[in-house]
Amino acid sequence: LAGRSTQLLDRELLRLGGTPVGVRARGVSPLAQVIPVFLRAITAPHDVSALADLLNVTVPGIDEHSTFPLLPGALRRTLIDALNQEPGVGGPAWTTAVNTTLDGAGPEDAQSVREFDELIRLTPLTDDDGLDTSLVAAHLDWLGRQFQRFSREDNEPARVTALISTVSTLVTGLGARISAHELDQVVSEVTGTGGLRVHAEASATRDTVTSPGQLGTGTAPVVWWLPTDEHRSVRDLLRPAESAWLENAGVALPDPEMLARLTLRSELRALRRRGRVTAVLPARVDGERAAEHAALTFLINDLPRKADTTFDDLQKSTREDATLPDDRAHVPDTLEFCIPDPVSRTVTGGEHLIPTRISYSQWEKLLVHPLEWLLDRRLGIRAGGLVDVPTGNRMVGTWLHATVENIVNRRLDENGGDPVTVYVTEQEVTEELEALLPVYASELALPGRSRDRGATIALAVRSITGLFTALEDAGIRVRAVEAEFETTLTGSHGRDGEPLVLGGFRDMDVIMADGTDGVIDL
Repeated sequence: LAGRSTQLLDRELLRLGGTPVGVRARGVSPLAQVIPVFLRAITAPHDVSALADLLNVTVPGIDEHSTFPLLPGALRRTLIDALNQEPGVGGPAWTTAVNTTLDGAGPEDAQSVREFDELIRLTPLTDDDGLDTSLVAAHLDWLGRQFQRFSREDNEPARVTALISTVSTLVTGLGARISAHELDQVVSEVTGTGGLRVHAEASATRDTVTSPGQLGTGTAPVVWWLPTDEHRSVRDLLRPAESAWLENAGVALPDPEMLARLTLRSELRALRRRGRVTAVLPARVDGERAAEHAALTFLINDLPRKADTTFDDLQKSTREDATLPDDRAHVPDTLEFCIPDPVSRTVTGGEHLIPTRISYSQWEKLLVHPLEWLLDRRLGIRAGGLVDVPTGNRMVGTWLHATVENIVNRRLDENGGDPVTVYVTEQEVTEELEALLPVYASELALPGRSRDRGATIALAVRSITGLFTALEDAGIRVRAVEAEFETTLTGSHGRDGEPLVLGGFRDMDVIMADGTDGVIDL
């Protein structure tokens, strides 16, 4: 029973002459996964997480201590920043990132940047009754050329280049079009990679499952590898109209709490039937304190009720720290780290470090983390590009902001720029949301997300139309969205002793029914 990837367990089983369990995590290694990751990233609708993974792929250099980004480093940094702002492809942040990179790129890098932008934005793979095999081959050829730059004899990039060529040859030989399932099979067979899956051929005598509820009615002993609590929560993906229709039709909708109890009950029933469960749970997993699975907590509570001995004795026999016999214990060899030469900078404090203008977010950072603000804003020392692609509420919020902004700006243009009462229809809001989806919420367009997409759009339409209806009913007119402002902060001390200027943007400027100015935080 594998709660997580069994890669560590498999390594030890192989060392001891056993057979591996074979449950793999998503992403075995960047180079082994680069072909399926690349194909997911360039297929519309785009998988933004796969695109972020692709941007972070690094390729080993000639010596073992050097690595280089697969894509030009400047493009990687700017596009990661763009995805952190807008989790999609082709929007304003994406265009700015590409143009910024081209401005400072050499001829070879500029060509790679243009080609990559065209592959992703203009000629992505699309599954229209199958994928165009010639287009798949052309995209793979581009990937192969990137790896070819780092290929030396039989190094890892050279081996990946050969795999890419093999996939391209096989795909081309399958006719004019290929289904997504067939392409996935080809890539999986050639590269030996895939998603979270179980290799049934790993052991002829041992079955492997990834959830306690999958244990079924068997009675064999269980080894439960990393029984951690993943804190999964299930969202209700029914639209309000669907919920109302079902309830009117006499359907009793399931309660999430009841579903959680039923799930736990099924897991416990399968585990208790086994009689002997050996759970392997270290104190920390992935650097964080491990929280044990809820079913494991109940199993431990079963022990004092079923045993004839005392609970203290039972705990000693069942929960003591595991120790391996000397002939089975293995200590890894010492690993030598290559430490780069230290770099130091000395900065003399003075008026030149004091700003003349500051935003609200900068002001907040200056008060809470003054050193971070100093390094970033005054000395230009920033962290490398870190992937923090918005998802969930952060992603939806950005998407709705852009939708409201587009609708309001359209009304203001129609009214010659004067304050306007905004009238909207549900159809207009829906069309605007759908148009901006690939740029601001690309993950909702992926296969298998139609329910989530539908429920989110229904909620967004209600929210936006409700906003404008409330403003209309109150006689409030909209004057601007994302309105830039500046104000002098009395009593503050900026450079040269001048008062500090606070600048930024307001979500929505309005005029109340009595003529008073107002601001709405969306």
